[in-house]
Amino acid sequence: DKGSALAVVAKREGVWSIVAETPPIGEPRRWLNPAAAADFDGDGRLDIALVRTPHRDGVLQVWTFDRGRLALRHETK
Repeated sequence: DKGSALAVVAKREGVWSIVAETPPIGEPRRWLNPAAAADFDGDGRLDIALVRTPHRDGVLQVWTFDRGRLALRHETK
């Protein structure tokens, strides 16, 4: 009922679990499309690009995975 969120999943001590997650979109039946994962800005950390609500306004977001958490770095329509 809160909409989609991007989750980073890792295997730790033989068990798969979510290690980081973006906040949910906030509305039911809303989704996002992960687009690519790379070090887009050259800082040595993994960045994940996604399009939030591509079926509505299509907002491009870039999240950085660092120290076990996801942080929003860029957003544009």
